[in-house]
Amino acid sequence: MKNSIFFSALFSFISLAAFAQNREIGTRAQNSTSLSCPASLSADIVGETLLCDAASAFDFSKYKIALEPGVSQYNWTLPQGMTIRSGQGSNRIFVEIDYSFTNGYITVSGQTACGTTTAKSIYVDVVPAAPKFDTYEQTVQADATYEYAVEQINGVNYVWTAPYGAVILAGQGTATVKIKFSQSFTGGDVEVYAENACAVGASESLTIAVGPSMLSDDNNTVMLNDGTENQQSQLNETDRTNNDRTVASTEMAELAHSNVYNYPNPVIGSTRFHVSLGNNYSNTESIHINIFDIKGQLVKTILSTDNNGQGTFNTETWNAADESGNPLSAGVYFYNITAQDNNGNINTIAAKSNISIR
Repeated sequence: MKNSIFFSALFSFISLAAFAQNREIGTRAQNSTSLSCPASLSADIVGETLLCDAASAFDFSKYKIALEPGVSQYNWTLPQGMTIRSGQGSNRIFVEIDYSFTNGYITVSGQTACGTTTAKSIYVDVVPAAPKFDTYEQTVQADATYEYAVEQINGVNYVWTAPYGAVILAGQGTATVKIKFSQSFTGGDVEVYAENACAVGASESLTIAVGPSMLSDDNNTVMLNDGTENQQSQLNETDRTNNDRTVASTEMAELAHSNVYNYPNPVIGSTRFHVSLGNNYSNTESIHINIFDIKGQLVKTILSTDNNGQGTFNTETWNAADESGNPLSAGVYFYNITAQDNNGNINTIAAKSNISIR
């Protein structure tokens, strides 16, 4: 009888212990199941977003995402022109890029015990985005130097354009430049765009105003440091003498960088100019591109009569030499354009581009 009571009590104890243990295991399993089913990936994809530069254009790129607890497999999808060479299923892939790639999204989702998580994406492109100004001054003074900077994008070259009367002293090709505004500056735009081995990105411009002290009090004539009248003022005359005769002269508004530019710029050895005046100037017979050094001295005039009937001129190749045939020193030069039509009228154009000679 005593043995029966003893074994009955022992059995009850063992049953209670087993029940408690099973309950603990069930609780752990339930908690484990909840941890194994994240609804989304918490981390972002890490990798290059601009896929073309001189060093690694159309090569292999790596993309990864941090490991997520409960995710057993990672499913990657790529845009056209990209191929996974290794890593599909893992949190890290190696991607090959070919020449058919333009842009698109790389996405990844995770596979869990409960299904598939929502996807994470990263946008990739070969064309640099338009730069965004970080450091700038929009009201400037005479003979002062200011710093202009944009957000840095890896793998690109920055092409800056200073307005007429301003010169880029340092930084061309980088995200930060120093621009000096001379006595001849009367207002204009600082422009910048990013380019790589594949494409040229959209430009961004910043309008610069003139501080009150830059203009004289009498007739608004802008003077250079040596006291001579500025070339810009001369081009604004009501009458202009040309080849011993007087012709009417009007001032044309500045043209955008896309309408007046030279390529390549910076110049290494030689360059050509493109000038597009538009259909309103289709009767223009010739243009003169007048190139000035940092002191405002005229160093070269280039003539072009290559009008296609729509006011567009493309010059012959210029070897970056002065009127005497001597190579110009490395540095920054600026220029303006005079356009003469078949009635003898002369229009002046303030080019928004500078020339950098290396």
